[in-house]
Amino acid sequence: AVGSFLATLTGNKVLERADVDPVMESLKSQLIGKNVAKDTADSLCEEVAASLVGQRVTAAGSIVGTIHDALRDAIERILT
Repeated sequence: AVGSFLATLTGNKVLERADVDPVMESLKSQLIGKNVAKDTADSLCEEVAASLVGQRVTAAGSIVGTIHDALRDAIERILT
């Protein structure tokens, strides 16, 4: 899902909720598969999605970094 998401991003794009929802579903499944509680996975994915919507990306590489940064920030908020 992440690969197909990245493939659709070309040029200068502002992310919309419809762009990030499929990726968040995939992330949520991966988190739950790694024994993260469903409520925690839901919360993380919601925070990451909220931080991604409205972000402008210019290349697939920049969205990967943006997703990693958003996930790291969401985890830090939960742990602190």
